[in-house]
Amino acid sequence: MKKSLTILFLVLSVSVYAHELTDNYPEFSWDRIPQYIHIRKAEAFTNEECQFLASFPLITLEKTTGSSTYGSTDQGSMMAAKSIKAINPNVKILYCRNVICHYGGNTFDKELKKLQSPFLTNNKNGKGKLIRGSVEAYDLSNKELRNWWVESAAKICNSKYIDGLFLDGNIKVLVPGFLLEEIGADKNAKVKDALEGHQLPDSLIKRGGLRLGLIYHSKYGISWGIPKIGYNTNKFYFNQELSRSERPHILWKDGKPECLFLANHGSKEAGFSLRIKGWNE
Repeated sequence: MKKSLTILFLVLSVSVYAHELTDNYPEFSWDRIPQYIHIRKAEAFTNEECQFLASFPLITLEKTTGSSTYGSTDQGSMMAAKSIKAINPNVKILYCRNVICHYGGNTFDKELKKLQSPFLTNNKNGKGKLIRGSVEAYDLSNKELRNWWVESAAKICNSKYIDGLFLDGNIKVLVPGFLLEEIGADKNAKVKDALEGHQLPDSLIKRGGLRLGLIYHSKYGISWGIPKIGYNTNKFYFNQELSRSERPHILWKDGKPECLFLANHGSKEAGFSLRIKGWNE
């Protein structure tokens, strides 16, 4: 049976499926609003909790899931996925991996310790933990680091209980000025190019402008047509560079998509939802 999947795809965090795409899509229909849950729990999920989670067609298991029970996030997540799929084998489960931030607690972290200079450091004082002053940032220009990241992700996806990855944090790298003061312009460009793949000549790459992503417009909530790229940056809405607007939600009224809501956080202007009027006109 031919299946189609229409998604609002934002490159704030990107879901990448591991095996044959048509086999790894969750069950989907516009007959009802699709459901999705993004969750973590350091202890093992109870049977009652697994019963609840198994009711969702698509799940992302966040960092620390099952780590206090099974000793690591990857083992804990696979055990959680196994329990959920025992109840509903059709549910699709994604493992969360951050593209730039190193959140430890995985069995494959021991291989990372063998690499030379896997993390970005301040080019003035040599200190690491450049993300919020407490989290290491991967040096994506380091080929060995990239190989470790991909190989460790592939091992997780080889589990019959994990259907793919939820890629988080990539927008941090692509935002103009990311750690520019700390790592300098040359390293900043190399890190971005490692993620972007340098698909265009540098002279043609346009930085900034519309925020990365695809937006599907619909008149009736059934056919979503051809996507348009991006929506306006925080600078447009708030005149502030550091605010972050993300986690989009479509508000439906009388069976029709009425407006798009974005959660805002990341600065003193944060802490509220932003309503985008006329987004589907």
